[in-house]
Order: sequence, then C-alpha cells, then structure tokens
Amino acid sequence: MFSPADPALADERFDRGAVLYASGADAPDAALAALARAGAAPRPTLLVLDDVDSAGEPVLAALDELSRRLPELPVLALATAEEAQIQTDSAICLAPLDADAVRAVAGLYAATSEEAAAAAEQILQQTGGIPEQVHRLAAEWARAASARRVDASASRAAAERVGLRATEDELAGEVVQLETLRERSERREPTPELVACPYKGLASFDIDDPEYFFGRERLVAEMIARLAGAPLMGIVGPSGSGKSSALRAGLLPALAAGVLPGSVSWALALLRPGEHPLHALELETADTPRRAPLLIVVDQFEETFTACTDETERAAFVDGLIADVRDPRRRTRVLVASRADFYGRCAAYPELARMLGANHVLVGPMRREELRRAIELPAQRAGLRVQPELVDALIANVEGEPGALPLLSTALLELWQQRDGRNMRLSAYRGTVALARLLRKARQYVSGRGRPALLPAAPRRRGVGAPSLLGEQQTNGVGALRRTAHVGAPECRRGFVTLAALRQPQAERVSGVGRARCGRPAAGAARSPRPG
Repeated sequence: MFSPADPALADERFDRGAVLYASGADAPDAALAALARAGAAPRPTLLVLDDVDSAGEPVLAALDELSRRLPELPVLALATAEEAQIQTDSAICLAPLDADAVRAVAGLYAATSEEAAAAAEQILQQTGGIPEQVHRLAAEWARAASARRVDASASRAAAERVGLRATEDELAGEVVQLETLRERSERREPTPELVACPYKGLASFDIDDPEYFFGRERLVAEMIARLAGAPLMGIVGPSGSGKSSALRAGLLPALAAGVLPGSVSWALALLRPGEHPLHALELETADTPRRAPLLIVVDQFEETFTACTDETERAAFVDGLIADVRDPRRRTRVLVASRADFYGRCAAYPELARMLGANHVLVGPMRREELRRAIELPAQRAGLRVQPELVDALIANVEGEPGALPLLSTALLELWQQRDGRNMRLSAYRGTVALARLLRKARQYVSGRGRPALLPAAPRRRGVGAPSLLGEQQTNGVGALRRTAHVGAPECRRGFVTLAALRQPQAERVSGVGRARCGRPAAGAARSPRPG
C-alpha cells in the first residue's frame, strides 16, 4: 500500500512520469481532485487511491467513470481496499504472509539473519501471518533481543577493564540500536493542537525534556558505555556544546529507563557546586537511602573554581566526591560535567585527576546529520513541518560556527514564533530582520561578551509557557530576569529521588520525592545558568 509520510509526496514525478495519491479515508475533495487530474493526464501517470472501501459515493462514482476511460488514457490506476468495491481489469488478493515473508520482515528488525530465522517461526505462529501484527511482534522481539545484548555488553564492560574501549564501542552501538528501535515503536500521531514549543532557545534541555531531545544519540550511548562499571566519569566540552542537555535530557532518562542493569533503582543526587559546593553535596546526599546504589551528578562543575573562592572548601568538596565513590557501605557513581577550559584545573587534585583521566567523554560539535535530527525530529514530535530547504539553510549557517548549538537553537525558537500554522518556512528565516541580531547576541553570549538581559523573552501561547531565549521569563518592564535556581544550593525540585521517578509525570514527582528545598537560600547571589 502506497502511503506517503508527507502530503508533499502526493504529487511526485519519477522517471518523467507522474504519481498522484489520495486516500478514501480523507476528505473527498482531495480524492476527487486527484481523479480529475488523472482524467486529464497528458503523460504517463500512476494514480494510487488508498482505502477505497472508506470512500463515499461521489469518489466511487468518479473512480468508476475514470475506469471506463482508462483504455484511452496514459494512466495506471491502483486502488486498495479490504473488499472489492469497483470493477477492475485485475485484482490481487493479499493473503497472510508465509514463512519466507515473515522471515524477511523479521530481518528488517533483527541484528543478524540468524536471529531473524530463529524468531520467524514463533512470530508466524502468534500472528497468523497478518502483516501489521508481524511487524509489531518482530519489532518487540528485536527490542527485547537488543535489550538483552545491552545487558550482556554492560556486564562485560563492568567486569572486564582490559580491552574496555572495544567493549564500550560495542555497547554504545547496541544502545544506539535499542534507542532507534524504541523511537520507531513509539512514534506518535501529531497532536490536533500545538501543545508546546519543542525548541529551547539558549536554555538547556532538562530532565523533563527527553521527548524533544534529538541529535546526540551517539554521544549519550558513549556516556552509557563509559559509565558501565566506572566509579567516576567526566563529561567535558566547550561552552555551548550541549553538555548539560546531553546529561539531563539524554543520559539520565536513559538510565531511568533501565538501559544499564539495575539503573532504574539508583538513587539520584543532582546538584551544581555554586559558592559552597561542600554544603551543596552534603545537603543533596543527606537523606538518600543507604541501601540503594547512588548516582551523584555534578553539573556545571567549573563553578567549583569560578563561584567558590575558598580553596579549603574546594578541596573538601573534591575529597567528599572521592570518599563517596570509595565508600564500602554502598555502590556510588559520580558524574561531573565541566567546561573544557577548566579541565586542567582538576590536575591540582591527584585522585580526581586520575579518575577523570581514566574515564571521560569529550563533547564535540554535532555532525551534519545530527544537526538535521535536532531540527526535524522535535518538530515532528510537536506536529510541526519544517521545510527541507529551511533545514539545509540552518545547517549551512551554523555548521562549523563556534557555539553552533546556541546559534541554531536561537534561530529555531525565533522561527517557531514566526511559523505559519504548523509550517516553519525558509521565507521566514530569510525575511526575519531581527534574526541576524539574535545570532550576534547568541555568539556574544557563548563568548561571554554579551549580557543575558539584552535578549528578549519569548511570548506565551495558549497558556503554555514558551521558553525565552534564556529559558527564563521577564518579571517586569525593564528586563529584570527571574533566576531559575539558587547557585550554591542543590537542585530545588526534590530531596532525594530514584532515577525511576524521572519516568513519572512531573506532578507525581513533585508530590512524592521528599521535602522540598526551594526555600533554602543560597549562600551567595544567584546567577543565570549558561547553556553547557
């Protein structure tokens, strides 16, 4: 059955011929228009009319009329239906898939032909060869097999440090395959109304945003592979490279989904160092359950050197992280995300330097295809359509630029605000006078020369908070910005929380994670977080 994913494909030309597509399940006007165009076709044309049995009488009458004229027209008409509705020259009755066909379908999902052959007989028995059920069961079987391979690879990575890099590459590949299969199986129909902006401007993606976070799948898979069996891991990259987004919207949700054995039950302590990092660490880990494995995540680790001015407390904070890793009473892992220009400062602390040097992930620029996924897939999730020429123009303008992600995200947010219904068009990109100014501001923001308050906040639409270009909202008419969190205090959305809680709706997490800490002021003045 011919079923184009985009209405733009409804009139495509192949090898000098024309292809017309319409569905009887859609509004009759489109089908009638396609039939009329076929009747006037001056050159070879393929007409595909899907779901004829769902069409109304006007469409069936027009199709019947066209069928009488087909001998004198350069037109081949193909109609699909569950039951015959019209007179045809020939008909093909689609029978259930046989064993060879089921094996071929399983091969689309399985990693090897041997796996496909092993699953085909069971899939045929359970589905009776019905194509839709065969595809669904084959996808489910392949996801389960891939998950088992991920578990096996993760166990090897934890137990075998010799030849670790080869094992990590294998695990990362399996994780990418697992996430790809999960993405295919969880594709959703567009919502009838736009419910949110899928782009973040200059804000980072957070733990509530994984459904709109795309393009960094390979990086997240590498993080997962490096974390397996490792007591401490660093995530290092330049400002604006997307470290925090990959950590919060990529790695943590994957762990919450159980991508590593047992990770769904890990307790999570998520913090930023601020002016008093030791206090932040003690406060965030004080009431975590002693029996559960613990994951301590320190985002914006460079604040240890920029916000904290007391070398004694700085050293005590680093010692505290190392002590947690070495605590024999519980299994603790530590993740630190830091700007690359502060990585060398870690050499002053020998044990931290040894662990970071042995296990860290470098966050580099996104590849061209990754940028494309970061543009197109969030839009698909939000029911938007991005003109292909716009995607190419955006990639061409940001690829290779310093701080490409903030530049791209700034442009996407501006384009979302100026969209035409569900469509984001190249004409809006070319015609936006303010866009060049916004990009200059974004470059200044990444380089540290710009003032965040100079960038305007984005408006709200239909009661849904669209992010501003800084991920914050203005609070008065003179551009004062509300700070998103207290620097120097832990994340103020929970006491402790297990990774499994990240998969619950946000309202449930807020009500079930222990005492709130938002009321505890930071020891020092708060500052706006920069995208990391």
